[in-house]
Amino acid sequence: MQLGILHLIILLIALVAAAYLTYTWATTINKLFENQGSLSDSYFKQLAADLGLNTEQFNTCVDTQKYADEVDKDFQDGAAAGGSGTPTAFVNGQKIGGAQPYSVFQAAIEQALAA
Repeated sequence: MQLGILHLIILLIALVAAAYLTYTWATTINKLFENQGSLSDSYFKQLAADLGLNTEQFNTCVDTQKYADEVDKDFQDGAAAGGSGTPTAFVNGQKIGGAQPYSVFQAAIEQALAA
């Protein structure tokens, strides 16, 4: 089964959140990169089980695409605001694109506070 991009994004969000909650971030991300050619519903469900998640809840979320509308809205909101990639952040309406050092965010925050 070919996954649509929105479906894939939802699954990735769920697994990344799960990885943070179970403190297995590095392991989870490594598994995702190692298996890029095998990403499917069944793969994500197995990975969720390997992480020790409640598989009944996770599988229901995947099967029903429970958060599809919310993820799509966030994607559309980001695009409308000028976001075109990851990561993109906004500080008081100022777009900060790409991986930036702390100093870039600090300057944007200080400028916003001074306005």
